[in-house]
Amino acid sequence: MTVVTGAAQVSDLTSSQRAIALDKRILLLEPSATPLTVFTKSIENGGNVRSTEDPEFKWVEDERDSRWDAINHGGGYTAEETSVVVDTGTVFYKNALVRNPRTAEIFFVKGVSTNTLEVTRGYAGTTAAAINDDDPLLVIGAVQEEGDTSLEARRTPPSTVSNYTEITRTPIEETETARSSGNMTDPHAWDHAHVERMIEHLVTLENKGLFGHKGSTTGPNNKTLRTTGGLLSYYTANNQDAGGTLTEAELSSWVRSVTRYGSKTKTVFASPLVLDVINNYAVGKLDLIQSDADTVYGVAVKKYITANGQLNLVRHDLLEGAVYGGYAIAVDFGKAAPQYRYLGGGNGPGGSRETKLLKNRQANDADTQKDEYLTECGFQFPQIKTGGVLTGITG
Repeated sequence: MTVVTGAAQVSDLTSSQRAIALDKRILLLEPSATPLTVFTKSIENGGNVRSTEDPEFKWVEDERDSRWDAINHGGGYTAEETSVVVDTGTVFYKNALVRNPRTAEIFFVKGVSTNTLEVTRGYAGTTAAAINDDDPLLVIGAVQEEGDTSLEARRTPPSTVSNYTEITRTPIEETETARSSGNMTDPHAWDHAHVERMIEHLVTLENKGLFGHKGSTTGPNNKTLRTTGGLLSYYTANNQDAGGTLTEAELSSWVRSVTRYGSKTKTVFASPLVLDVINNYAVGKLDLIQSDADTVYGVAVKKYITANGQLNLVRHDLLEGAVYGGYAIAVDFGKAAPQYRYLGGGNGPGGSRETKLLKNRQANDADTQKDEYLTECGFQFPQIKTGGVLTGITG
């Protein structure tokens, strides 16, 4: 028997006493199966990974004032009418100049009551013209006369967005008889099970990061059960339904939408079908990204160049089936990169809940060994207008 004197070190603990952190090993094991997690943890700043001290983590977002709205009146308006109803009255304000792009008319806003504007038509030398329902309106900005007092201050307060960490547990268990029996294969079935369950654990995390929805409820054992929101539940802007065959013009339209905000380079996780479609008409626009990027991510990436921006195309094998097999998801890893958030432990005795292998989880008198991979994490998806989803592609 070895006797430890003085302060015991980590090396003095048996393997069954130690929680083994395997995050890096998992990350590199099968990167092509889990590109969202891989890219989030491997981006050039060293990985966009942060701990959270609470199962609900929050972030604050702000954006520029909205300047576009539309007429909301089934019969439209004549050139003489000076009271018009719009979709969103808060977009407009007193002294604002508003242009109807279809008619080139500018009108002056004298006052706003809920969604009704009182206006002076044919302003600034333009000609009043009939207005159609759903005519788009552009708020140019406020105008003031010489010697006037300042207008009433207005601003849009930042919004708070949140998500939950979710507990994911993947167990491995064998009887001690099975563990003590010889195998004709190498590695032993017990060791192979750890590798295989490790992959499945990470794929489960990736599925939650894509398809999950934020929620908190009481579970079957009357304790809190939290689910984390995935990318598709947050990305509700710039979404476009191809409705069947995707044309190059439709793809270009979507690129214009997703590159409107944030950086002009987007990473697009696409199903194999969508990649085939793009590959068939992308002559001269598709190039393999240099191998140095591939070695960082461990994932094959191609770039699709357009006048409005660049798409870094990444095959995502979890986008499969009758519905998700026609999906492409654009994510901005430049100016609005997702963050991987794990419950960090803070000053609590439990410690970090980042991915680890916990050993000997079986009951005290069980003639088995039970290990499990455990993670409590979620994703933070900031500024959803920087990305978007293309759906409904069948060919």
